[in-house]
Amino acid sequence: MCETLMAEYFPRWRFSPPEGGLSFWVELPDMLATLFSARAESQGIHIGTGTRFGLEGAFDRYLRLPFTLPDEALRRAFSTLQPLWQSLAEQKENTRLRKII
Repeated sequence: MCETLMAEYFPRWRFSPPEGGLSFWVELPDMLATLFSARAESQGIHIGTGTRFGLEGAFDRYLRLPFTLPDEALRRAFSTLQPLWQSLAEQKENTRLRKII
């Protein structure tokens, strides 16, 4: 179910279905994992960031998403996360555009 939801809600995220364990490792299109995780936490959704597994901000392009919740709870979480991600990605893109002279 988590794989289907990621493809539906976050088509630009890259991931491989896990061969074991209880989490997906997701590669984001930009280094926004820490900011995204903080916004998700403000909505009561806890997401692990890649920076927890590296030094000095390494792996800020990666998220660790558990998929242990029931399907309906996962769907609610993804529908909450999608606008948070969209807003953050647009904000990042606007920042890039302002830097171009």
